[in-house]
Order: sequence, then structure tokens, then C-alpha cells
Amino acid sequence: MTDDTFRPPSIKISLGAKLLAALTLLIGFSITFLGVTASRLFVEDKERAVFGNQITEALFAGRELNVRLKSAIDLLRSVAVSNPTEAKRIISNQDLLDFAEVFQLNPSATGSGDLVLRFQAHKGDTAEPTLQTQVAGILPQLLASQYLFRNLTTKPAEPKVGVFLAPESKQPGPRIIIVGTLSMKAYLEGLQNSPNEFAITDDAGLTVLDSDFGRNLIQGNLSKDPAFLFSKESPVQSGSKKTSADDQAQLVSYYRTDLGLVVLVKAQYTKMVQAVFSLIEKITLFGLGLLAALALTGTLLFKRITAPIRELFMATQTVAEGNFDVQIRSKSKDEIGALAKAFVYMAARIQKLILDVVEKSRIDQELKIAVTVQKKLLPLPRVSDSQLAATAYYRSASECGGDWWGHLSFPGKTVLCIADATGHGVSAALITASARSALALFEKFATKQPELIHPLTILDFANKAIHSSSQGEILMTYFVAVIDHTTRKIHAASAGHNPQYLILKTDGGQYDIQTLGAAGSRLGEIADLDVNQIQVQTVDYTAGSQLFLYTDGILDGTDANDKPYGRKGLKKALQMSQGQSIDTVLQMVSKDFLLYVGPKPLGDDVTFVVGELR
Repeated sequence: MTDDTFRPPSIKISLGAKLLAALTLLIGFSITFLGVTASRLFVEDKERAVFGNQITEALFAGRELNVRLKSAIDLLRSVAVSNPTEAKRIISNQDLLDFAEVFQLNPSATGSGDLVLRFQAHKGDTAEPTLQTQVAGILPQLLASQYLFRNLTTKPAEPKVGVFLAPESKQPGPRIIIVGTLSMKAYLEGLQNSPNEFAITDDAGLTVLDSDFGRNLIQGNLSKDPAFLFSKESPVQSGSKKTSADDQAQLVSYYRTDLGLVVLVKAQYTKMVQAVFSLIEKITLFGLGLLAALALTGTLLFKRITAPIRELFMATQTVAEGNFDVQIRSKSKDEIGALAKAFVYMAARIQKLILDVVEKSRIDQELKIAVTVQKKLLPLPRVSDSQLAATAYYRSASECGGDWWGHLSFPGKTVLCIADATGHGVSAALITASARSALALFEKFATKQPELIHPLTILDFANKAIHSSSQGEILMTYFVAVIDHTTRKIHAASAGHNPQYLILKTDGGQYDIQTLGAAGSRLGEIADLDVNQIQVQTVDYTAGSQLFLYTDGILDGTDANDKPYGRKGLKKALQMSQGQSIDTVLQMVSKDFLLYVGPKPLGDDVTFVVGELR
């Protein structure tokens, strides 16, 4: 923990002693300092700065490359499961891939002669030259690794990378191979402003892409390059090192992507430190001139020694004008130096206090905006149509919450869902925004394609949005119920969410409380949700039955003895409110819960929804 308490520095040398010793020590000390210390520190600092810049650029270049290639792989997989017409539509409606080809390799294939082109998907009416020869040339490696990337540039101004996929199939029969070309011109143009050179290789050292447009015409091999060898020997994902190639020193850095590619960043050592050497030379010349001037103007020494007093006076004037960002360059250990340091410390503390107040005000304002935005993401507290009437209760444990519920209405069907992001606060609130956007996107698709209205489809949409936003760092439990009003059936599925309640109205006017939603994995852990691992539960319902959806915040609420409200308390409240309207059920459950937990702050967000099926 940082100690901000000011401690006045001790006075080791008096002002009188300094005046006596200054002329004797000044010349020898200054020459030594400028000649030795400055040179070493400047060069080392420049090397660290170059390495830091290289690592940053390699990281950003590698991540952007990952995004492009993964997007291309996803598109090619979509093409592989499509017919030629649908594949052409997919390629025509995106700007990432130039074209794609799907090949079939018979199970007994022994060479390129058994590779059959099934179809090509391209933009426009003119077919592209086939890549069958290139596929045949890398077939053994491709089948072993399932995906490869190769440089397919034929024109300097149009760098291209080929993406080759050979996904494994659990079914017997021909093996499918998908190929596409990816234009990398815009990607390379984004690297041109860097003083470094970039090369992207595969795990064997073959060049996939080079920042020099002309070198992309030649299939390079950097397997013996010192920078590539360093990346292979290093156990970490990224690193930097000073190496030598062709008798020239180099500063190199690397970053290994999760697709098996290596981003190499190089810079000539002499070019990078030339400016530093020039600066050192100028500083040395300046120092020698200064020392000569001091030797000739010794009578002015006392005036220079008292300069900190004048600087301190000017600093007080600056602070009086409202500028607290002052620096006094006094390094003396006498009374004047102690006073200067105390003054700088005082000004800095005042400036920090002012900035803290401004920053707190800014954060408070941003939180207010975030709360307003999140409220807009939730449906109205009460929704009603000919198929369903629902009312909701929402209370956040902090300014922003991670709970969310949604409602969609289609002809003959209703979608009701509720979700809970891990934690609470601004980060959790951002994930709820992603979930809301995914539901809105699903609504657009489902309006045109009603066959999409299924719990697993909704969970898949939500998972992709949540994983894309949080990259697996923030997860979300999710329950969705699709109510078919024509067949009077409820189709429900859960992704790690608590079991929900169906309050079924029986023929005799009684009510039976049933649970809905089998356990499943939370959303956002992986990009592609395995829907086969999620069970869809189908139950019948009658008119007048009620759905009660909730998040675990109501279960985790505790009384004064830290005893949780739990499912027992919730089910008891539901039993007491049987036969009541949804508004009364909402009031009775919320009142029972709040009386149980008392005035203590909530540990988690609390959300529940009561819906009546008509």
C-alpha cells in the first residue's frame, strides 16, 4: 500500500558548504555523468521502448489476423453445408472471402486424382480459377492438421491468403475439403505506418504474409531465420530479443496466435538507435560548452546556486494562478532543496484532490447514464396481449445489474426468457445488452422464418453474442420458454439457470406447481454452443396457468442470521398466492422476500416475472 504521508527530507549539506565545494566538484562530475551514464541509459531506454512497441504491434496484428481468419473459417463451414445456390448467396453477401470451393475426397484416396470439385461459390457470373492443384499439393498436411493457411498472392498490389479446411467427419463416406481466398490488402495497409517489418509464418516457417507487398509474390521460408527460431524456442506466447542476421544486429519480437501462425516483427538495430546516438552526441557537446562557460564565468556561480529560490518564487506564482502542475528541478539536500520538495509535494496533493473530485463526478454521471440505458433494455414492467399477460419485478444490487428478461410475441407463439450474468455492476450490465441485442436479432429472423422459433435456436443466438462480447470472461445463465398457444404446449430449455416454475391450473380449479428446465452449461464459455447437450422439456398447460421465472438473487437473499431465503421460501410464497392475479402474486412474493431479508443490502440482483397463459 502506497504511503502518501509527506516526510520532510533531512538536510545533509548546508548551503554554505555547498557554495565552498561547488566550483571544485562541478566540472569533473558533469563530464563523467554525461559521458558514461547518459549514453548507457539512453540506449537501454530506446531498446525497451522499441521492444514494447513491437510487442504491442505484434499483439494487435495477431489478434486482428485471428479475427479475420476465424471469420473466414466460419464462412467456409457455412458454405460446406450449403447447396451451390445457397453457397453463392453466402459468398456474394460478404466482403471477406473472394470465392470458395468445396471438394470431395473419397475414403480410399491416395493422391490428387481422387480430389473431385463439387462446386465453386463466387461473386458475379465469372468463375475463378480452381485451387485444386494447390489443395493436392498440401493434401497430407491438410488432412493431418484439419486447416492450413498459404500465401496465394499473384499480384503485388493484391496480397491474398488461402484458407484450407479439412474438417473431420464422424460419418463414413467422402471427406469434404473447403478452400477460400482472403484479400489481405487492407490488413497490410494498416501495418505500413509502423517503422517495423512484419512477417506472418506458419508453424513450419513458411511465409503466409509479408508487410512488403513485393515479397508476397515469392513463397518465403523463414524456418532458419533467427527471429523465427527464437519464437520456436521460447515457451511463452510472445517475446522480444536482440539477434543478428547477415552480420547486422536486429531487434525482433514475436506473437503466436491460437491458429498456429506466428507474427514476426523486426527492426534494424542501427536504424532504431541512430537518433539516440545523435542525441547523446549533441548532449555531450552541449555539456562541454556549458562546462567551459561555467569555468569562464565562475563569478556567476552564486547566482546559479540561488536559482532554486527564484524558481520556487515563480512556482508560487503559477499555483496562485490555478496551475498546480509545477516542477522544481532542485536536487539539493540543503534547506532550499527541502523547501522546494515540500512545495512540489503540496501542489501535487492539491492537484490530486481536485482531479479525484472531478473523476468521481464523471464516474457518477457515467453510472447514471449506464443505469438509464440498462432500463431501456428491459421490457416494460407489464406486458399484455391476447396470448399472455406478464408483470415483472427488478431490483439491482448495485447501480447496474446483470439480470435481464425478455418477451417476444409471434402469431400463435410467445417467447419468454430470463437470464443472469455472473457478478453485477457495469461489466455484467454490458453482457445483458449483448443478450438483448441477440434476442432482437432473433426476432427479425424469426418473423420471416417462423420455423426458427425454438428454445435451442434462441440459446445459440444468445451464446454467440455473449461469447463475442466477453470472450469467456463473463458467463450467463439463461432460461427460455417457447409457448405454443395452438397446441397449448410449453417447450423450455435452460443453460445453467435455476429450475423455473409452472403453476398449472387443473380441471378442478386447483393448482399444481411444477418445475421447468433441465440443467445445462452456462452461455459464453465457448463460441459454438453444443445444443445436443441441452435438453428441451415439453409440457402441456391449460388456460389460466401461470409461469414464474426468476434469477438466483431471490434464492441467495439472507435474513439477519445469514440464512438464505432459498427455494423453500420461494415455493411457500407461491403456494400462498395460488389462484391470485399476476399482480397480486408479484406483490405477495416481493413483500414476503423483502420482509425476510430486512433492511440489509442485497448481495445479488433480484428479478422475477409472473406470466398468465391465456
